[in-house]
Amino acid sequence: MFDAVQPLTVGLEEEVMLLEPRTLELLESAPAVLERLPADGRFKLEMPASQLELLTAPHGDVPAAMAELRSARRALLDAVDGLARPAAAGVHPFSAGEGSLNSGTRYAHTAAEYGPVARRQLVCALQVHVAVGGAERTLAVYNRLREQLPLLAAIAANGPVYEGRDTGLASVRPKLSELLPRQGVPPPLAGWD
Repeated sequence: MFDAVQPLTVGLEEEVMLLEPRTLELLESAPAVLERLPADGRFKLEMPASQLELLTAPHGDVPAAMAELRSARRALLDAVDGLARPAAAGVHPFSAGEGSLNSGTRYAHTAAEYGPVARRQLVCALQVHVAVGGAERTLAVYNRLREQLPLLAAIAANGPVYEGRDTGLASVRPKLSELLPRQGVPPPLAGWD
């Protein structure tokens, strides 16, 4: 799989909250908004019913990926007109910390496995995917980047207020994400086996 990709490409994924236009509370309208959007692969449901994900294709340079993300944002703004307002932050600052989930096999499995913890995953992020090329190179980059994850989390901190209260943290998002397994700094991998 890693040997089959074009090296040094970048793709972006942005998770966007949907807000009620007047109160700015989270609005569980993702399926309705998705119906208004073009079915061109740039938009998909996320687990929370108040969230959508915007995706770009892999690009040979960052400006091209950013241009596609800007285009998706414009399409989203046009689609939500009168229904919702999109917003991007690590967490919503004053809405309730639990919400409804979108339907789907994967989300239903997570909800059945983790119950209320799954409904607390109202977190958003901008994810940058970089194909470095080659399976061995990918593994080496993975292992070296592990030690940089705390620094990247600090740089990305953008959610100090949660459920209407200052958490005392620069971002509560990592703590909410840690409620599910496979979050945080991943283990080192000595090889593909």
